Amino acid sequence: IYPGMQITSVWLWRALNVCRGPLSKVWSLAEKKAITLNEVCCLVPAWFGGTATVALALLTGECSRSYASSAAAALIMAVVPAHLMRSVGGGYDNESVAITAMCLTFLAWCRALRGRPDDAWTLARRDAYVFGLAAGLCYAYMVSVWGGFVFV
Repeated sequence: IYPGMQITSVWLWRALNVCRGPLSKVWSLAEKKAITLNEVCCLVPAWFGGTATVALALLTGECSRSYASSAAAALIMAVVPAHLMRSVGGGYDNESVAITAMCLTFLAWCRALRGRPDDAWTLARRDAYVFGLAAGLCYAYMVSVWGGFVFV
């Protein structure tokens, strides 16, 4: 059993209920009731589906340095049936969160490998350490969410 999915949902539920107070002052909500954990679980796949699309666009931009390629990757990810199947609201499944974690892992890893443009063989910089640590944390999160990490 992979507990990352449940931990993510509870964390989002608590964060949304904490933010409910300040947000209710911005938007004059007629009903100021708390969001339920069931509602969060129904919306998690849609939220993380959008986040995975943005993460893939950032990853493509990092690797290709092209805005057009980044936009094309986001468009393709947004309409691919395999991704749509895992990001439908109400479809509470591990892959909806794991795809986001995987894209963020690869993004942080590619960013950690980026060197200075003037020198091909550079010593490790602070950015390499920070993004390397972020890649490790994203990978650990992906492991806690999804059993398919063994294929990555």
